[in-house]
Amino acid sequence: MKEWLKSKNVPLLASWLMKFILVVIFGLEVFSGDYLTGVAAFLALGISLVPMFIARNYATNAPWPIDVSITAALALHMTGVFYDLYHNPQWWWWDNMTHLLGTAVIAFLAFYLIFILDYTNKVRLSLPLMTLFTWTTALAIGAVWEI
Repeated sequence: MKEWLKSKNVPLLASWLMKFILVVIFGLEVFSGDYLTGVAAFLALGISLVPMFIARNYATNAPWPIDVSITAALALHMTGVFYDLYHNPQWWWWDNMTHLLGTAVIAFLAFYLIFILDYTNKVRLSLPLMTLFTWTTALAIGAVWEI
């Protein structure tokens, strides 16, 4: 049992379970007539599949934490929208948690992108500039999200 838990199968299973939750939310929202939230769930599902498409089309594998963290942030956000947790006083912390997770995922992706560009010698940046790029990217995307 310990070997199975240590393998990549558990994060992969968790990622696909969260993608399935997004499919269910999409179906329930469309069936109930809330098409805007249904479209948002569909877009979240599409975004969560991007690492898989990149891996397939560019013959590369992104680390599994990227796939799991993107999918978790999107699934938690859509779950909050579906159950109206953002406006429920008993779940006051939901908005803070999803914003923190989303910002962390964006910062991680920005750093991963700039690190790969630096590693492949497409861009040469010092560590302080990498940090600045990561911070400003996360801040800018967060500002656009809030608008």
